[in-house]
Amino acid sequence: MDVAHLMQRAEEFCAEMGEEYYQNYAGLSDEFRIVEIVGKYPELFSRETYDEVMALEPDGEDGVDERELKLLRYFVTGNYFTAATKELVEEKEKKEAALTVEHKGEEIAYRSIPVVNANEEDAGARRELDARAQAALEGELNPLYESIFEKTFSLTGELGYENYTALTEQLSGLKLGWLRD
Repeated sequence: MDVAHLMQRAEEFCAEMGEEYYQNYAGLSDEFRIVEIVGKYPELFSRETYDEVMALEPDGEDGVDERELKLLRYFVTGNYFTAATKELVEEKEKKEAALTVEHKGEEIAYRSIPVVNANEEDAGARRELDARAQAALEGELNPLYESIFEKTFSLTGELGYENYTALTEQLSGLKLGWLRD
């Protein structure tokens, strides 16, 4: 495995996705091209790459140190999930970008609600706008979030983890059990 090439491609992918998110969230683009972008970097999203990276040893013949390997493992695992959910994520992002709520007789973009609410002087109007935002989230976006999370969680078993918490603890080194307790 050419780890240096993989890391270079990972940097290119992250830059392209960062720009895509920026363009979309800034309202500069109505498109959200996650499926297209993921398709340009197939080696970053395959089960084969996941398996190869998980089999690497730190400071082995591939020249990757422990810190880099930890980050690379976390990255390819997330990418494996992304590949499985990319259509749902793209649908969710497009829906969110197009979503509007009514406020004082005007339709405002869902994504602009925090700014509008922060500048709203009337506490009652803020509560009303917040309630409309919550209704939009629950009715339009949460079903997609739920599908994305269900798919992601189901893949954790496929990768050999007991659950998503175990996966996160093993890959990141964060101990999450105390949050439950």
